[in-house]
Amino acid sequence: MGIEIIKQLLWNLHAYFRHTNVFSQEYH
Repeated sequence: MGIEIIKQLLWNLHAYFRHTNVFSQEYH
């Protein structure tokens, strides 16, 4: 239970940080 939700949340966070470019390119 909740595994799909957790995976979606992680993916959303990942996409959010990539779009906002909060971290430098070297960080990735």
